[in-house]
Amino acid sequence: MSEGSQRKTWLHPAFRQAPDAPRRSHNMEALKTTVMSVTRATLSLVALCAVVILLSIVGLVWAVLVGIALTLDGLLLILTCLTMGGVFFLMLLMLAKEHGWIRFASKKPAGSSPPKPAAAAKPASPSSSAPLPPGEEGN
Repeated sequence: MSEGSQRKTWLHPAFRQAPDAPRRSHNMEALKTTVMSVTRATLSLVALCAVVILLSIVGLVWAVLVGIALTLDGLLLILTCLTMGGVFFLMLLMLAKEHGWIRFASKKPAGSSPPKPAAAAKPASPSSSAPLPPGEEGN
């Protein structure tokens, strides 16, 4: 390569942008469309999770009402329903936490409150059974 030539990196045609095309970040219509698709995607995930959780509950109730809960088939059905319902319930919780619909109790940050001063230590009485540290034996 010569010194005057610039090295061009290869980009997939889908990621190339024409030099005269308006920047996508300034296009409000594209931004509105993106926000709408994120909302639709989130709502579709919530709906999918809710449907699977409801079907799991229906399967549990059906296994108990029909009376197969104590057979091997019933136990496997109950275990499958609990597993599927639990996994999708956790997914629903993570979605809700990610979007701020629910808040979990969190620990306070270390710098939010000043540490409490330690109480003054009382001197050990001579009658205590605990041994004294090496520098304090002669009181």
